[in-house]
Amino acid sequence: MLRARSHTYDVISMDIIWPAAFGANGWTVPISESQWPQSERQKYLQAPIQGCTYNGKLWAVPHSSEPGMLFYRKDLISTPPGSWEDLTRMAKSVSPSKTKFGYVWQGAQYEGLVCDFIEVLYSYGGSVLDSNDSKKVTVNSPEAVQALTEMVSWVGSISPDAVTTYKEEDARSTWQNGDAAFMRNWTYAYTLGNDPANSKIAGKFDISPLLPGGSNKTGYSCIGGWQLGMNAFSSNQEAAWKFIQYMISEPAQKFVTINESIFTTLKSIPGDPDVVAKIPFIGKVSEALQNGKARPTTPVYPDVTNAIQLRIHQALTRQTSPAAALSALQSDLQAIVSK
Repeated sequence: MLRARSHTYDVISMDIIWPAAFGANGWTVPISESQWPQSERQKYLQAPIQGCTYNGKLWAVPHSSEPGMLFYRKDLISTPPGSWEDLTRMAKSVSPSKTKFGYVWQGAQYEGLVCDFIEVLYSYGGSVLDSNDSKKVTVNSPEAVQALTEMVSWVGSISPDAVTTYKEEDARSTWQNGDAAFMRNWTYAYTLGNDPANSKIAGKFDISPLLPGGSNKTGYSCIGGWQLGMNAFSSNQEAAWKFIQYMISEPAQKFVTINESIFTTLKSIPGDPDVVAKIPFIGKVSEALQNGKARPTTPVYPDVTNAIQLRIHQALTRQTSPAAALSALQSDLQAIVSK
């Protein structure tokens, strides 16, 4: 549609990985300072705003955001771990003696693996691309080797060998069956896990933000969510902008949070008493969102994610070492972003 310069749609809802590509192709128009000044932008979560920024311009406005979370069995673990190393130790203390597996997550060769990998990578202090230069690859670092080595160590120890085939629903079904002490998943799994008709662990678990690694003190969640951009070929851009302004306004953001359990980007929403009454765990989600980070911001993201999926999965399945996988990934990504 956009390649054909169609003006059928005025506002486009985009995944967090799309704004850079849409902007680079001239399909959306940048949001100007006069439209949305910095004084207003500061009221919203900064990680999704950064994910919508490319070449110094903002190509969409974040409407909603969702972080990866750590789920833990509070009947087995009294308090959540403080680091990835703690998780490993605690998982070993209860598995297989009290539960079949220690930790389940998304290890299949697909987009979910990229989310899981960069969460551990960021938490150890690593990165994929330079935040100030999307053509500079930084993934082959000591921090990245440490992070990937940690992930590889889970496979076949605290995590089942089959975790390298797991997607979100595979992890959730194992978790809800009572077969794991810890799980990484999105917030949708909270309500489903507390349904006694379908879950063996209803009321027996809690969630916490994801964990730091190594010498770091902060853990980082990969953020999902949806952003609103304006079609560059629309003849209704003024009206489109007014619609976007409404969608990120306090009444609209509060409405979708309460009624749809969508975690919006206006910072004040998680503290609203009406929201807290409806979603009591929103404080933990808010904490995770405050420390959330987007996947690499680049107009060639489809090629970037395919390269990450391939090389990280090769390491997890022990086809190659973590160091060799990251060295190959560095070369792959440099060739991709330099085109």
